[in-house]
Parts: sequence; C-alpha cells; structure tokens
Amino acid sequence: MKNDSIKERRHQILSSVGNTKIIKIDNHNLHGNRVCAICGRSLTSYDSITDSYTSIVKHFHYYFLGSLSGSICYDIKSCRRELLKNKDRG
Repeated sequence: MKNDSIKERRHQILSSVGNTKIIKIDNHNLHGNRVCAICGRSLTSYDSITDSYTSIVKHFHYYFLGSLSGSICYDIKSCRRELLKNKDRG
C-alpha cells in the first residue's frame, strides 16, 4: 500500500467519525483489545495479573453513531512500517 492510499484511508476514517480521542502509551483505562483499522497492528496488550488492557502504541480511538468504535495508529509512519513488514512476510 502506498503512502497516498494510506493517507486517503486515514482521512476518510477521521473525517467521517463523530468523536475522536487520542490514547497515549501506557494508558490503563481501556476495556478491550484494539487493533488498527488500516494496518492491523495490535494497539493494546493484556496483563493477566492485573486483568486489564494497556495501550502499547499511541493511537486515535473514534466513535461511529455513538456506540460503534474503532482505532487507528496515531503516526502514519507506524502504519506504513507495519504494512511493509506484513508484505515481506506474505
């Protein structure tokens, strides 16, 4: 996937949603696993000892119609790097 198509997908997502929050690294106030909608990278990790999720990547969390939500990486370079890594594997 080229930079222009990544930019376009990010723009489409962020311009079509209602609310957007920026989630910083080490945020423990999460209630589930999150994956980037563009590159598929895991944005959170689960700690079984504390039974909680922690943000491992700075990301946008957005809401559709109040109840549906999703996430994308904050940094476009992160998405590009992950997509290139996955392309090399497959």
